[in-house]
Amino acid sequence: MAKQEIESSKNADDFYTVLDVETLAKQQGVGPFNFAVARQLGKFWPEDESIDEFIATVRQWRDEEGEEE
Repeated sequence: MAKQEIESSKNADDFYTVLDVETLAKQQGVGPFNFAVARQLGKFWPEDESIDEFIATVRQWRDEEGEEE
């Protein structure tokens, strides 16, 4: 059996292995949720503008991108 076939069959078996959340997160390199980082990511939009204004702006940006092509 070729090396690729062996790795392929091993991965197929791994697919059906049930893992607990902690093990799965560790395998995927995922850490705990960082609320401070999430808050910083959300500060790109002015607080005094509504979600409706945000959606309208995103639609406008997308329309403008389509016109350039």
